[in-house]
Amino acid sequence: MTDWRPLREALPAPLAPPPIYQTGAKPAQILPSKPSAAAAARTSGLAVASLVCGLIGIVIPLVPALLAVIFGHIARSSIKRSAGALSGAGMALAGVITGYLMLFVVVLAIAASLLVPAFSVMAEKAVQIKSTNNARQLVLGMKMFTADNKGAYPPDLETLFKEGYLEDRRLLECIVDRNGNQVGWDYRGAGLSGTTAGNTLVLVSGGESRAGVMIAAFADGSTQVLNAEKLRQIEDQRGPP
Repeated sequence: MTDWRPLREALPAPLAPPPIYQTGAKPAQILPSKPSAAAAARTSGLAVASLVCGLIGIVIPLVPALLAVIFGHIARSSIKRSAGALSGAGMALAGVITGYLMLFVVVLAIAASLLVPAFSVMAEKAVQIKSTNNARQLVLGMKMFTADNKGAYPPDLETLFKEGYLEDRRLLECIVDRNGNQVGWDYRGAGLSGTTAGNTLVLVSGGESRAGVMIAAFADGSTQVLNAEKLRQIEDQRGPP
């Protein structure tokens, strides 16, 4: 009983199937590799056009710059939808950026052309207001002088400062002429008396401003902003127009 073994161990092992030999087998064919997507992609014509228009826009800003932006956006959209069939996204982006920069320059230039004249007018008005106030202060100093000197006007404007009727010498500043030079006052009160008519011209700016106007002051303390023709009429009539 000690030599007992399972039946499957007592049977001989099955023989392996004989090998099958194939004759006349063809060698494996090596297929050519497909070209890569980058090699097959073609450059977008709109991307090239966008870049070219952007470069032209540096010299002629408006229309080429606008075309560069339009072509660039269309090219970038087409390249994204082409799934690698189109290239040139970098050129399209460069064209868009250049186009926007040139359009910004155009807008900035237009805004400057509109704002600079407006600022110039505002600056001229500010100078006129300052000069008018200076003229009123000078006439007030003349009146104080006449009150202390039997109605006689001072011989010149410097006398008002020397004798202490006025202190701020910036009152002698007037308008700025076309050359950017500060214009002083032309004093007309020498020899006048306190009985002088109120519409008598006693002070006028020594030249025309950039806007072609002058500041005139009268014995009664009133002032006018006028041109050279109006000033001649006042001098002829001895009174305001």
